[in-house]
Amino acid sequence: MDAQARSKLIVELTADRDEQNHKAAELERRAALARPGHERTRLESEASELRQSAREVNRRLAELDDSEIHDDDRGGIER
Repeated sequence: MDAQARSKLIVELTADRDEQNHKAAELERRAALARPGHERTRLESEASELRQSAREVNRRLAELDDSEIHDDDRGGIER
């Protein structure tokens, strides 16, 4: 993957992760205000799924960062 494509992917993944974290925070806020029961459980579950998805995006970003470092070591990418 060339540097421009990698940069574009990083921007897209970062925006996706930030949006997921924002939505999760909103769901967590709503869950905290909800009465105990089905609605609160549903909101907490949705927030948890979004947080997990954001963690997966973080792992992908770390892989991209790691592969960039290895490319630099081989002289494949100039900064």
